[in-house]
Amino acid sequence: MESEVYDRREELSNINALSFRDLKANNNIGRLALSKNICRFELPIDMKLFETMTPANYLERYCKVNDRRKTLYKRVFDKYKIKNEKEDFVDLKTFEECLIEVHMKSINKSHVNQIINLVGLTQQQTINFQLFLGLAALSERVLYHQFVTEDTIDLPEYQKDKIECADFGSLASKLDGINIKSPMLNLLKLL
Repeated sequence: MESEVYDRREELSNINALSFRDLKANNNIGRLALSKNICRFELPIDMKLFETMTPANYLERYCKVNDRRKTLYKRVFDKYKIKNEKEDFVDLKTFEECLIEVHMKSINKSHVNQIINLVGLTQQQTINFQLFLGLAALSERVLYHQFVTEDTIDLPEYQKDKIECADFGSLASKLDGINIKSPMLNLLKLL
């Protein structure tokens, strides 16, 4: 009996000796809890800007990511970034690895390709941090319906921001008379 108590104390001592980083690494086996409210997609005041805007430009300028997710995205981006005098970036191949890591390896290349195709990224595209934020947030929004569970689908903390819902609820009337290209229109409808 005394031997069992000693063994248990030793086991607990060994567990406590593990560094936080080791414990964190062992617990990253799950998946990222996707949410629609980790960001807010905004609309420009001048809707005519959509006539010349690409989906990538839109994500860079009008996707506002909350601080907690921004920290996660920055950690992954910094791990893979290519340093440049002007601006750090990742290339398209590296972006695939980054996005899979953001989602804790619970998505695959076909999910990443879905995002790449939606935004119309090309092989020559470089992705700066601001665009990476938008792409990662977009991936959560797009993949939400594929990974949502019944117990979280109706919780308010997983839903879109009310301001965003109001903006996008009347999107059709706001875009009336605007000559918007189909890739941009498809992205806006999806949001």
